Amino acid sequence: MKRRDFIQSLGTSSMAIAAGLGGFSLLGCSEQTAKRAGKREAILELIHGTGKQDYYPGAFFMHFPVEDHFGPTAISKHMEYFRFTGSDLLKVQYERKFPLIESLKKPTDWAKVPLLKKDFYEEQLKVIEGIVKEGKSEALVIPTVYSPLSFAGHFTGYKHHIDHLNEDPEAVKKGMEIITESTLIFVRECVKLGVDGFFQATQGGEVNRFEHDRIFHDYIKPFDLVVAEEIAANGECNILHIHNGGDGYSDYSAFVDYPCHVVNCGLELRESTVTTRNLYKQFRKPIMGGFDLDGTIYDGSKEEIEAEATRILSEAPGKFILSATCTVPRDTEWTNIRTALDTAHDFI
Repeated sequence: MKRRDFIQSLGTSSMAIAAGLGGFSLLGCSEQTAKRAGKREAILELIHGTGKQDYYPGAFFMHFPVEDHFGPTAISKHMEYFRFTGSDLLKVQYERKFPLIESLKKPTDWAKVPLLKKDFYEEQLKVIEGIVKEGKSEALVIPTVYSPLSFAGHFTGYKHHIDHLNEDPEAVKKGMEIITESTLIFVRECVKLGVDGFFQATQGGEVNRFEHDRIFHDYIKPFDLVVAEEIAANGECNILHIHNGGDGYSDYSAFVDYPCHVVNCGLELRESTVTTRNLYKQFRKPIMGGFDLDGTIYDGSKEEIEAEATRILSEAPGKFILSATCTVPRDTEWTNIRTALDTAHDFI
């Protein structure tokens, strides 16, 4: 139900009572809380508070055109998108790919991957610095950080790192250690700039990604956790994004012990589906998501988006952030996202 419909159902007598309470109105009960506290405080209350949230915040994320990846245009594009859509979080997209190393031909070559230091991330850090300066007063600023496994894929062009881990994970382990240290350098520099947390994207536990489950548990997850623990020590709003880069997950149990404040993942599993309430019970943390990334939010009409958002919110747990299961396509209309978020902000 939308707030305006709820208020109309109260009748004129109830409205008169509300009008007499020193300007207090039931329309503003949750809306005024959000406005009074602001987006930053509303999300922090959702994460760290003990009661049910007053209203449903939301945020959808997308990669911008390559000309808006770095420099002043990247800062302005992030801020323009954030303000136009009415998002409650200011997420900074990560666009600085690790260099392609063509000499990575066999597992033992991973011991020679370079340690990437602050200067490598300079362009990305300048974007984050600019967004912190311009947007931190309006919302929590959370840059994206990819998993060491994802960064390993940058080095090989997404061709050989999985094969090498299947073939000789112990040999690749040294490279994963170096990549993890490179990732920590980026995280620590972001912390110095004043970010409020991170959007940590992980993957690797999908069905059929590796020949044996132990590869994820012994050679992927430990490095994820090193990054997650660094983030946990330095952020008030850390979102764990469980990315589906393969054949889906049988379940999400391998990620329950990751330190984070919010969990974002898909609802479609390999052989079943889960609900956002199921996920909340499993993780005992606020859940973020609901929309398929290339479904109604991408090509639905205004009425269809409102209806889908209403359905998602009606089925959501008390601690919830409306979003998509992953980054929405770059050509998604911004007005579609605004419609979904307006519905969330107007929902009881």
